[in-house]
Amino acid sequence: MLTLPGTNTMELPIGNKHELEIKYQNLTAVRFDELPFKASQFTVEGRMFEVTATKASGRVTITMREPPRQLGNQ
Repeated sequence: MLTLPGTNTMELPIGNKHELEIKYQNLTAVRFDELPFKASQFTVEGRMFEVTATKASGRVTITMREPPRQLGNQ
């Protein structure tokens, strides 16, 4: 279980396809058919988050963070 924002590292079997499902209050917020190795954005309660997975030696690290807000042209 992760918190938003948060990071988690776990061991995964090598050579298998891994999916990622992010739930919020027992509802699926976003589902990925494959681990998101490029930053992918999703929204929970109006807040934008990015999720990224990195894999090394049978371990995967999943990082969810709020991207910096960009100031609009004024």
